[in-house]
Amino acid sequence: MWLVSAGPVHSQDSTEPADGIPVSAVFSLTNEGISIIPAFGLGEPAVLTSFSAGNRLRFEPEFYFSTKGDPWAFLLWLRYDLLRHERFSLQIGMHPGYTFLKSEGNGNETVTEVVKILAGELSARYKLTDRMDVGLYYLRGGAMDGAFPQESHFLSLNSALPGLNLARGLRFTILPQIYYLKLEDTDGFYAASTLTLALDDFPITISSVINKIIDSDITGNPDPLWNISLNYSISF
Repeated sequence: MWLVSAGPVHSQDSTEPADGIPVSAVFSLTNEGISIIPAFGLGEPAVLTSFSAGNRLRFEPEFYFSTKGDPWAFLLWLRYDLLRHERFSLQIGMHPGYTFLKSEGNGNETVTEVVKILAGELSARYKLTDRMDVGLYYLRGGAMDGAFPQESHFLSLNSALPGLNLARGLRFTILPQIYYLKLEDTDGFYAASTLTLALDDFPITISSVINKIIDSDITGNPDPLWNISLNYSISF
């Protein structure tokens, strides 16, 4: 399945550091590679890496591999915060990228096709309280050189719910979303959620993405689609 990326569904801090350019990275090992658009899966374990450098204008590349070392997708995001207020934020972004599709050639040889993609995004968030916000996200993308799909649309209504304090410093958070996905002449409605278990001031978290079809004629992935991931975050 062709893959695009849909940006984070959590709120961002509206304050900028006084000095320097912040740099951060997240490395994830998962039993099932799932795109940030949760309808798309790799169908095997994967290593996902993402980086961020910048303040209001940020370069945020993402690199997805199978655990065998085979590339899945490279996405070179450039994002800019149009508005960064205490309650409301508005962000735009775009990326060129590449996906790597495998197929069997003559003599049962594995052939890898590199598909160029281009996508743009618009993201708005409103903070309802200090612990809860809601967001609206739109992504439009397409494959180049006649590959499928030539045009795709992704529209998501998402939220960051208040985290549950399970023990001292141990938090459980839920990031639900309902979204509409259209790939050329096929479309569908879905519900998804990201569940995260985190310990304060500890760089390792455990998370799970669960995706459920509400009504869709897009084929190619199991229903429900889910995974469990071990994540390591670092910042400079």
